[in-house]
Amino acid sequence: SPVLEYEDIPLLQEVVRALRRAGGVTGPRYCAGTHIHISAEDYTPQQIRNLVNIFASKEDFLWDALQVSTARESYCRKMDKEFIKEINQKKPTDMETIKRLWYHGRMSEQFQHYSNSRYVICNLHSFFQHGHYEIRAYNGSLHAGEVRSQIMLALAISNAAMTKKYCSPHVSQSDNMRYSFRVWLLGLGLIGDEFKNCRTHLLKHLEGDIAWRHPEDGIAARTRLKEKRELEKQAAREQRNEPVCHSDDEIEYIPDENNEPSESECDGIEELEMSM
Repeated sequence: SPVLEYEDIPLLQEVVRALRRAGGVTGPRYCAGTHIHISAEDYTPQQIRNLVNIFASKEDFLWDALQVSTARESYCRKMDKEFIKEINQKKPTDMETIKRLWYHGRMSEQFQHYSNSRYVICNLHSFFQHGHYEIRAYNGSLHAGEVRSQIMLALAISNAAMTKKYCSPHVSQSDNMRYSFRVWLLGLGLIGDEFKNCRTHLLKHLEGDIAWRHPEDGIAARTRLKEKRELEKQAAREQRNEPVCHSDDEIEYIPDENNEPSESECDGIEELEMSM
């Protein structure tokens, strides 16, 4: 595609829908991927370091969430661990040093279009050649909602790399991947109704309890809520079965039908009706 701005995403979605209606096909079965390029011309060395650390720390999550197929792993590998180790040990303050670390000193590779360094989830070879890095983890898709969610995730990661003071390369682990990945997405800013559909697509392949870190806590909470509702229903039923009056003092006086009121009593009633 040409270079797109944020407001162009709906137009891109219409193009994707048109391709599908025209009979276009893509996806993991065709070993096809979607590559998204993000401009990084204004990035500082620290922001580039943040960027690669985000991918290094979350790549296990991303592999499962984005369903990176084994057939595509030769074109999209995980981050180079040696590069991640060196960039965090040396903490470079200039792009030339980062470039040397990226190519492991083989500087002639920067002029090769098909450098072997490009086949990773976050490709900086594209950045050193053209000023934009490339995310290669997405499967090809002609679902407009999925394509939008892929772009939103790429932009959210870019924003985190630019705005956070420091991003750790420590690899995240979880026994409830769905919950942990959702929390991470919310932390990236993909929160609220605007990004609800994006979260749905990005979370749909993950297992676990989305609302509770530990699923057993969720089960216990639902059990307590069910018991509370049952008690409330029982209390309501008991209240409906209670007698209207609980003491003789509350029983309304009903005069004898044969006992006609006196004239003075009638006058009092007439005056009361008039005052109303």
